[in-house]
Amino acid sequence: MSIVYEKRRPKPSTLEGSRPVDTGRLFLFADGLQDPKPKVIKLIKNPSGTPLQGSFLFEDPSGESLWIGDYKATRAYRFSYAYLRNAPGVISIDQAESVRDLPPKPNGAIFLQGDLWVASSTAGCGKLTNGQGTVGFGPGAEELEFDSTGRLWAIFEAGSLKYSAAGVGIRPFFPLITQFDPSKLVESVGEHCVKYVGA
Repeated sequence: MSIVYEKRRPKPSTLEGSRPVDTGRLFLFADGLQDPKPKVIKLIKNPSGTPLQGSFLFEDPSGESLWIGDYKATRAYRFSYAYLRNAPGVISIDQAESVRDLPPKPNGAIFLQGDLWVASSTAGCGKLTNGQGTVGFGPGAEELEFDSTGRLWAIFEAGSLKYSAAGVGIRPFFPLITQFDPSKLVESVGEHCVKYVGA
């Protein structure tokens, strides 16, 4: 089963007046991404239907559950794959099997040997937290992944056209996809945040 999270910023709907409508949804592809009819699940925060604007997904170490991270709430909600396969078209965070607090401004996370690694960032500042502490990291860090050699890969939105188009010195530039040796990440000073002049 493949899972894709679609997130769009809330926009006024002509069908519902000026009420913001969030189209953030999970798509479950039973037969890979070529599945012509994936299951669609809308995520809400409460029975009144307030959308959950999840920022990222990461898998539980068990391999049996999916975590949905929430940037604004600085929390992650765990749902088992078994539940998601049979879930109705709308699910609430009240139905999560567990909830986990995250560091401020979380944008990506992954488990490694029981420790949860979390990338926290804005377009001009970044840090990386795990079970051992916090280190300075690139700004705009989003998704994280470890490869078979133990190297850490990260995707940075700070290197995207949206942020770099303003010109050099306005936003820091990072390649969109970057590889790191976790053992060589150096702890930064102050608030453990890598900052750049002009960011």
